[in-house]
Amino acid sequence: MCAGFPCQPFSRIGKKNGFDDDRGTLFNDIERVILARKPKVVFLENVRNIVTHDEGRTFQFILDKLDKAGYYVNRERDDSWNVLNASDFGLPTARQRFYLVAFRKGAPGAGKFKFPKPTSPEGMTLRQFFKNPKWPNKVGRTIRVGGRGSPVYKKSNGEWFIDRRSWDTYIIGGSKHILTVDEAKKMMGFPDDFIFPETVSKVLALKQLGNSVAINVIREIVREIVKFL
Repeated sequence: MCAGFPCQPFSRIGKKNGFDDDRGTLFNDIERVILARKPKVVFLENVRNIVTHDEGRTFQFILDKLDKAGYYVNRERDDSWNVLNASDFGLPTARQRFYLVAFRKGAPGAGKFKFPKPTSPEGMTLRQFFKNPKWPNKVGRTIRVGGRGSPVYKKSNGEWFIDRRSWDTYIIGGSKHILTVDEAKKMMGFPDDFIFPETVSKVLALKQLGNSVAINVIREIVREIVKFL
């Protein structure tokens, strides 16, 4: 079972209301499905802050629920969970996310699963990824919902001002460049043949990508899971 539940209640830039936020209670539905279907593996994704939210109590609550449901979990990093950065797996975006893999107790992978090692440990830069020397030689910012269109302009002294909330604008070849949907899609690891319906606007497409997952990271974790299935 692969599942993600709304990250806003646990995000470090949100109100951090956790399970007191209606969006945070979707985990209860995940638990309900797990109890009903008893999948061999549970694979969850969320923001990295979920580990420390509410002084670690939220994380412990999730582990306790999975343990009682019959799944092997451990608080030790790289055993049942990890925080992985998309830039370490061939994507030019500093997207750090929490991933949890829990095998059913008694299954071959319980207590033996380990998360994948980085495929690009030095961090994938925009210049390397797009194979264009005009792009900045650094890892790109996280594609997200908020902050789109934040101020970016050239000051009177010729230097560029880039608002700290900006993620969709880069200086390429001395000019301001706003990410296209196609560029953002590639930065998240979506294949070229993934097409948004014509009814989806650019704003909505970028929002959906910001709420999505880094495909390369998911693929590498799944490869490790499959070894035990």
